[in-house]
Amino acid sequence: MINLKNFFQFWWEILKIVILALIIVIPIRYFLFQPFLVKGQSMEPNFHDDDYLIIDEISYRFREPKRGEVIVFKYPRSPSQRFIKRVIGLPGETIEIKDGKVIIIKDDKAQILDESNYLSPSLKTSGNLKITLNQNEYFVLGDNRLVSADSRSWGTLPKKYITGRVIFRAWPITALAFIEEPKYQFNFIWKKKLKIRKNLNFRHFRECTTFYLKINVICRRFIMWLKTLPIFIISKKLTPRF
Repeated sequence: MINLKNFFQFWWEILKIVILALIIVIPIRYFLFQPFLVKGQSMEPNFHDDDYLIIDEISYRFREPKRGEVIVFKYPRSPSQRFIKRVIGLPGETIEIKDGKVIIIKDDKAQILDESNYLSPSLKTSGNLKITLNQNEYFVLGDNRLVSADSRSWGTLPKKYITGRVIFRAWPITALAFIEEPKYQFNFIWKKKLKIRKNLNFRHFRECTTFYLKINVICRRFIMWLKTLPIFIISKKLTPRF
């Protein structure tokens, strides 16, 4: 009887440990962090086939994705598949790929994206396109620009398909590392000259100046009239009545 009681007590302790582990692990697994196994060559030379990554699923609930972050998302044309790419274009920007370069256009400024922090300076981005991103749309590219199937071929990525950002590489052991957001230096190309706006501003200034001069003349005449008003009243009071 004692042995049977010890037997059940032993398995009860194991069951409590399992339940406690599930209570801790399941929320972390499904709501905070998620593992991802890289398949394919689209992110070489920075991520390779069979790399085991940890995905942060909570950050984008409090902020927007940033340029340069590596993200995992559901493929818009087949949501059952998950892709890994790098964020290149942000909502409201126009992305142009021309002569092997990625050009970011926003607020009448065009700048070449310098990706030398994580790609070879000699690498060219193939393609010839120009696309404007709407609200909650992103332009993503694989680091291996020659073989990657990305926004160049299937279009923009809606935010609702993004699972999270890559924060840690757990395998292979020799490549353990936290994944940091790259810093960019833009090469300025051009700024659109707003000739029409300048002309409108000059015209507005000229109209305002003319209006001010008219008001000034009217005010001066009114002041002169006020100065003569007391004399007129006094002279009227001193005039005898017959």
